[in-house]
Amino acid sequence: MNNKRLVVGAQAPDLTLTHQHGQQVRFSELWRKGPVFFNFLRHFG
Repeated sequence: MNNKRLVVGAQAPDLTLTHQHGQQVRFSELWRKGPVFFNFLRHFG
Protein backbone atom coordinates (compact mmCIF):
# COMPACT_ATOMS: atom_id res chain seq x y z
CA MET A 1 0.00 0.00 0.00
CA ASN A 2 1.27 3.45 -0.90
CA ASN A 3 1.15 5.71 2.15
CA LYS A 4 2.23 8.90 0.35
CA ARG A 5 -0.12 11.77 1.13
CA LEU A 6 -0.70 14.94 -0.79
CA VAL A 7 -0.28 18.24 0.97
CA VAL A 8 -2.43 21.29 0.35
CA GLY A 9 -1.35 22.93 -2.90
CA ALA A 10 0.46 19.85 -4.24
CA GLN A 11 -0.18 18.72 -7.80
CA ALA A 12 -2.56 15.76 -7.96
CA PRO A 13 -1.32 12.61 -9.73
CA ASP A 14 -2.66 11.96 -13.25
CA LEU A 15 -5.04 9.10 -12.45
CA THR A 16 -6.95 6.96 -14.91
CA LEU A 17 -10.29 5.86 -13.49
CA THR A 18 -13.35 4.02 -14.79
CA HIS A 19 -16.58 6.00 -14.61
CA GLN A 20 -20.09 4.69 -13.96
CA HIS A 21 -20.59 3.73 -17.64
CA GLY A 22 -17.36 1.68 -17.82
CA GLN A 23 -15.23 4.13 -19.83
CA GLN A 24 -11.70 5.09 -18.80
CA VAL A 25 -11.17 8.77 -17.97
CA ARG A 26 -7.86 10.51 -17.25
CA PHE A 27 -7.69 13.18 -14.56
CA SER A 28 -5.68 15.45 -16.87
CA GLU A 29 -8.47 15.35 -19.50
CA LEU A 30 -11.08 16.41 -16.94
CA TRP A 31 -8.83 19.10 -15.47
CA ARG A 32 -8.49 20.81 -18.87
CA LYS A 33 -12.26 21.39 -18.85
CA GLY A 34 -12.29 22.98 -15.37
CA PRO A 35 -12.10 22.16 -11.66
CA VAL A 36 -12.51 18.48 -10.73
CA PHE A 37 -14.13 16.95 -7.65
CA PHE A 38 -13.62 13.28 -6.83
CA ASN A 39 -15.91 11.55 -4.36
CA PHE A 40 -14.92 8.07 -3.22
CA LEU A 41 -17.64 6.06 -1.52
CA ARG A 42 -16.93 3.08 0.71
CA HIS A 43 -19.31 0.16 0.48
CA PHE A 44 -19.69 -2.15 3.43
CA GLY A 45 -21.59 -5.25 2.52
